[in-house]
Amino acid sequence: MKVLLAMSALTLSSLAAATPNPCTLFTPNDVGLALGITSVTSKPDPDQDFPTCRFNYKNGALMVQLITPAHTYLKGNTLLAFALHGAGGGSGFKGIKPVAGLGNEAVGTSSEAVNTVGSTSVVVGSAVMLVRKGDTLMLMIGTSLNRSAFRLNAQRLAVLAKRALSHLP
Repeated sequence: MKVLLAMSALTLSSLAAATPNPCTLFTPNDVGLALGITSVTSKPDPDQDFPTCRFNYKNGALMVQLITPAHTYLKGNTLLAFALHGAGGGSGFKGIKPVAGLGNEAVGTSSEAVNTVGSTSVVVGSAVMLVRKGDTLMLMIGTSLNRSAFRLNAQRLAVLAKRALSHLP
């Protein structure tokens, strides 16, 4: 039993070691340049199930998460089918479409909405990019408010994804 536990621990630590730190895939400056935003900070988010980094900026944030092994979650589905229907046939991301030229497969979407409470209106922008390279999934989710919302879109996340791909196994 002790041998089995030791082997399991070694396997998990090997998987963790093989997955890069998402905070090293690109710099806060890279995020700022891609999104047209100044003053971006980054920090690991240890409260997630997978290695996660949050890039924070005024009125928004970008979360980058690395999910391995991808085949466990895709369960034989394409990335598009997985993104549209979620894991286990649940609900996925509405409006997501294939993105050519990124990794083995990539999908993305973005949207803007105006939320009004009383006489105050706030523009909310969101963008999602999911890229598979080998047996690693990179999930990028960005949200922004007001002027920053207009800068956040799937095309800008694709620029960041291209930078990150060279660091993924």
